[in-house]
Amino acid sequence: METPLIADAFLELLERSGLLTAQKLDSAAHRLHLRDQATPKDMARLLVRDGLITRFQAERLLEGRYRGFFIHRFKVLEILGATGMACLYLAEEAGTGERFALKVLSDKHKSDAGMLARLKLEARAGKKLRHSSIIRTHGIHRTDDVFGEVHYLVMEYVEGINLEELVNLHGPIPWQQAADIARQAATGLQHAHSHGLVHRDVKPGNLLVDAQGNAKLLDFGLALIDTAEDDEFSLAMIFGHSCLGTADYISPEQSLDSIAVDARADIYSLGCTLYVALTGKLPFPIASSSEKLEGHRHHVAPPLRSIVPEVPAELASVVERMMAKRTEGRYQTMGQVAEALAPFSRRLPVEFDFPRMLAWRAKEARRRFAAQRSQPGASSIASSSWALRGLNSASTKRLPQVSAETSVEAPPRLSESAVSLKAPFAGVEKSGSLSRNDVNTTPAQSGPALVALEGGERISLTGERVLIGRDLDCDLRLPSANVSGRHCELRFDGISWRAIDLDSKNGIQVNGASVADQILRNGDRLTVARQHQFKVEFPAIPDLTRGRLVYWAVMGAVAVAVSLSGLYLWQLLGV
Repeated sequence: METPLIADAFLELLERSGLLTAQKLDSAAHRLHLRDQATPKDMARLLVRDGLITRFQAERLLEGRYRGFFIHRFKVLEILGATGMACLYLAEEAGTGERFALKVLSDKHKSDAGMLARLKLEARAGKKLRHSSIIRTHGIHRTDDVFGEVHYLVMEYVEGINLEELVNLHGPIPWQQAADIARQAATGLQHAHSHGLVHRDVKPGNLLVDAQGNAKLLDFGLALIDTAEDDEFSLAMIFGHSCLGTADYISPEQSLDSIAVDARADIYSLGCTLYVALTGKLPFPIASSSEKLEGHRHHVAPPLRSIVPEVPAELASVVERMMAKRTEGRYQTMGQVAEALAPFSRRLPVEFDFPRMLAWRAKEARRRFAAQRSQPGASSIASSSWALRGLNSASTKRLPQVSAETSVEAPPRLSESAVSLKAPFAGVEKSGSLSRNDVNTTPAQSGPALVALEGGERISLTGERVLIGRDLDCDLRLPSANVSGRHCELRFDGISWRAIDLDSKNGIQVNGASVADQILRNGDRLTVARQHQFKVEFPAIPDLTRGRLVYWAVMGAVAVAVSLSGLYLWQLLGV
């Protein structure tokens, strides 16, 4: 029979991987009755459930891979993320069992002198810094595998979610929490600036937040160091120009010359980061990088309070000053920024399911790997920090697959709402791009309605059901890639209007909180797909009308009671 042979092949791979000793494997096989399982996937599930291997390890084994689980003295447990130049792994140190994050230069770039220079630059910057709001770098190391040299950073491990993921998961975050995260980042950046470092890539994806709300900066790979002229030259050579940074958050002066900048460039980028955290929108949501840069240089982002009116005017002014076009118009130090944000800051817990995040990140990494394999001729120069292309995994040896399906378990639906790192914020569509099929859009003020926060258009709610989505047959059509075909519906149950999510990919929110089924009240703010925002308006019922409603409700109840009493007497007389 074929199945036992395939199952035996899985156990052979596991033994060759070195993840379990022969003794532990034999013990597990006997205790869990592994050889009685129908498929290798069933075996993997039992081993993961028993804590003998991780899901990441199981999936790679099911793909036929038995190498790549060890990097020098570290055993790789999970994948924490992937960038254009490296993979980030959760690893356990042999002997101590202590956990670290390893940033491993990818196969594609392991021989790239420029990318190696960037990794060394990050290590040099990280080792200079010791601050509670900065991920600690323990050092850079080199080892050999069967394919050559492997360079990697050993860093502090934090079980957290980055700010970009958090905004994609929950939408705009409370202003007190956003201010506190930015304040923590400002204190960390002040420490870096005092040691002669300018980060130059401050953005939501480089701010990690744990469940208690503690924030830490990471990725000093583009840091400008006073004594790093040679590395700076090599970085400029790899990318083909002197504009380094991320287009959505880069300061005007950095977009012109990344070398001739100071700490105030980070202040601008942190301002953009705080803007995104508060609004869930990019300052300049334009597809073209050149147009984004033009926006940072010459245009003003939409006023923050026009998007999120509940943000205090004073906090909006702080963000506006941080994002001033001219450096002299900004705060001059991160210490001043932290001081300005302090009155608005409040440490709040952060809700996220870390195992789900790991499952999503592994899926995203596989997608990146597949995309890179489909573009074998792509130049490494194209991997600028705002045009990352993906990467190959750390060196592995691949055997014929023992199972076509490698997902050990289908993780609970992360609601692809959760994260979209490639294009987390698709920008704002003007209200004119919305189309309504059967929804009354007249300016009448007499009935329940949605009022678009952009454009002010009033959409009357009629009937018992209003279907919202991208499909042509929706009552309210939102032609955006972020919106599902049938995204949500507003339903009148005879008493109240309810907003009901139809298992959409980007969810709905009421007053900033993600909901599945929520009663709507006058003044509520409904957000569809973290992009389209509406205010709910219900007509006020005059006191006289209320009195009449109560009167007729009481009279109706009396009439029903009298009718039931008569029916009861009639039945008695009939007997």
